[in-house]
Amino acid sequence: MTKVYFCLFLFLLLVPPVQAWDFCVPNEDGVMLYYNIVSEDEQSCEVAYCHHASYICDILTIPEMVILNRGNRDFGDPDTLMKVIGIGDWAFRYYCDPDGVEPYNLHSDFNIIKLPYGLSYIGESAFRGSGVQQIVWPENNEWFYSIGECAFFMSALKSIKIPKTTEEIGPSAFDTCVILSQVEFEEGNEKLTYLPEKCFYRCPALKEVRLCSSIAEIGNRAFMYCRNLSTVKFAEGLKTIGEYAFSQCIRLDAPRLPDGLQFLKTSAFGGHRTWQSLELPETIWDIGEYALSSDRGLRIINLYVRKKTAPYCVSPYSLGTYLWDDKTRNYTDTRITETKLYVPIGCIDEYATTYPWNRFVFIAAYDPAGIEQVRISKPQPEGVFSLDGRRLAKTQKGLNIIRYKDGTAKKIVVK
Repeated sequence: MTKVYFCLFLFLLLVPPVQAWDFCVPNEDGVMLYYNIVSEDEQSCEVAYCHHASYICDILTIPEMVILNRGNRDFGDPDTLMKVIGIGDWAFRYYCDPDGVEPYNLHSDFNIIKLPYGLSYIGESAFRGSGVQQIVWPENNEWFYSIGECAFFMSALKSIKIPKTTEEIGPSAFDTCVILSQVEFEEGNEKLTYLPEKCFYRCPALKEVRLCSSIAEIGNRAFMYCRNLSTVKFAEGLKTIGEYAFSQCIRLDAPRLPDGLQFLKTSAFGGHRTWQSLELPETIWDIGEYALSSDRGLRIINLYVRKKTAPYCVSPYSLGTYLWDDKTRNYTDTRITETKLYVPIGCIDEYATTYPWNRFVFIAAYDPAGIEQVRISKPQPEGVFSLDGRRLAKTQKGLNIIRYKDGTAKKIVVK
């Protein structure tokens, strides 16, 4: 029996592996590309992975159509014209064996790839670890709909424009793209509703993102560790910001949270930074653990809440600091003194009697319709005025108006 197993082992070792592709055809530049047949009836194919393929060129062009020859033309075997509809799983990956023994596809070093008209999808790990820096999309392509999981994981991608026809993006699609500095969602996208987990995780060169209006949810850790991300512009359709979505984005300015936002999940904005002002929209419904807590490094000087009823907090630690008590071996409530809480006029009692909102030492009323969010730039004050416009030497008890040199104004209440 041992001899049988030994012979079987030698057979498997000596027999070459079956190719992962169905046919190969050079492109217009003479670069050999490999394909799998997707549908015989529809005469469609996808670019396939080949372990010995070499793509050493500056620009790699994927053709729109390729010819499949099944036999000998001299005997009348017909050619079949196949349409390229996808970039298959692992097609251009740059990958080394974990043991460092056998390298695979070490020549995916093209800088630019031109995708064909009629392309529908980019598969899982299609450009994983590759040297591709730029994607050139075909104009007016109405068929593209999907970017697969880890499609550009650890690639050299510098910028990406996500087509308006895109319906889904897989988890970690742009994870660890360390030189990715520009992400653009093409205007008019009405189908992409979810930005998945770790979509742009650990992209330190990314500085600004403008999300399309169709995105209703940002997944867990979607932008975590994007340490140079300073500006995020949310669209009005956003309803949920997931767990740790912007955690450790240490340069992120206080965003304008859109009307319609309902859920802030655990540590959504965790990270060591200070925001002068943050306003929660009237639609906010649920605030997760540590979501607005300085325990995870986020310090908010002025917190404005538009909602007339106190939003639900998942945890006592959703809002502010707490202390560890060695005697009780538990966390103890502490009064929140670093953050000033502003609520709609007539709602002070509602917040002052609702746990954990009642932990704020400073709670004052403001008019949500008459105050602009104070930015972190801290404009220089010009003077203090009463409600009837009289200049005051200093703030007085009651409602005061502070005007700044940049033309903005803020209402404050002094007790």
